[in-house]
Amino acid sequence: MKSYIQYSVSDKKNIDKNIDILYREYDDKKEILQNLADFKNNKRSLWMNLAMLFVSAVTLSFVVFPKQAEALAKVIRDIYNWILQLIP
Repeated sequence: MKSYIQYSVSDKKNIDKNIDILYREYDDKKEILQNLADFKNNKRSLWMNLAMLFVSAVTLSFVVFPKQAEALAKVIRDIYNWILQLIP
């Protein structure tokens, strides 16, 4: 027959084992959430990289073909003046 002390020691071991299992599950879930956050950040970075690639390509084309840059500058100036006329 087991004494009360032996029961409490074995119960404590079971409780400690269950707590360890919960900690591992929590760490796994935390890692999954971190991976999801990293995935979302990578997706945003991809779009930012594509935008920067587009800006670089446009800049390079304006260096090679300066007449296009002058035409774009005129369009931007006209839009800016139009916006200034809308503001009282």
